[in-house]
Amino acid sequence: MKYFVFACGALGAVARAWAQTEHLVESATLVARYDLGSPYSSFEPSIGTPYSNISTSSGQAFAGGGATSGTAPITRVVMDDITPSAGYAGQEVTRMYFSVANQGMATITARVRLRWWKADGTGGDPGTYYSDPAAVGFTFFAMPFPVGISLYFFDLMPGTMNMPSGTMWFGTTFDNNANTTGASPSDLNDLGVALFNPPTVGSSADTMFLTTAPGSYFGLNNPAGSRFDFGGNPKANVYYRLEALPEPGSLVALGIGFAALARSRRRSR
Repeated sequence: MKYFVFACGALGAVARAWAQTEHLVESATLVARYDLGSPYSSFEPSIGTPYSNISTSSGQAFAGGGATSGTAPITRVVMDDITPSAGYAGQEVTRMYFSVANQGMATITARVRLRWWKADGTGGDPGTYYSDPAAVGFTFFAMPFPVGISLYFFDLMPGTMNMPSGTMWFGTTFDNNANTTGASPSDLNDLGVALFNPPTVGSSADTMFLTTAPGSYFGLNNPAGSRFDFGGNPKANVYYRLEALPEPGSLVALGIGFAALARSRRRSR
């Protein structure tokens, strides 16, 4: 996997424009692929995991829609709130998991774009665009998404993103790279995110957020939109997982465990 970093502004300002950067990611690793409506479950270790909701699928998905014809079709941003477990604030994010659901009738080639906001808007809605250490977003090279649900992960470069101290909103949108991928606006509107519940690490309320208008929304504060849910069935929570450098307490506990195991093995010889 390779990263390409693009900064807002003139090329000569790239070095000082780090506060507004977007990472173009060459690829993501496929974890699993399954049909809509089918059960799916997995087990993942919790050490080094501030938030994880990748264990139990509802078999359902939600698409943000809203893409229309034009020079650069793109969908609305659909978001889920995530509250990481305590003790990870400021720790470096090392790996991220996300989903793409194709609810159409054929494979769609498109770009998936990932965004984050602090939950400091009105009533805890998306407010300030997340900027630790800088306002960072990820746009993936165009990928073919077969019908059904595809689950992915990718590794972050060092210094790209640090963990928040509280609740944040994770958003996903899709485009066709200015009409170059072969996906029509209708195709883009068939792409969405997989619904999973419950989180096994951290927590998420039974609510999601959808922007009023389509767009990238990279670096924009207080995106216009509204919350929604599905009446509790399924829960309005999205497949997502963050991995980070473990907090010092976990590293100490892990070290103690390894030391105890080593002593036990020496005594048994």
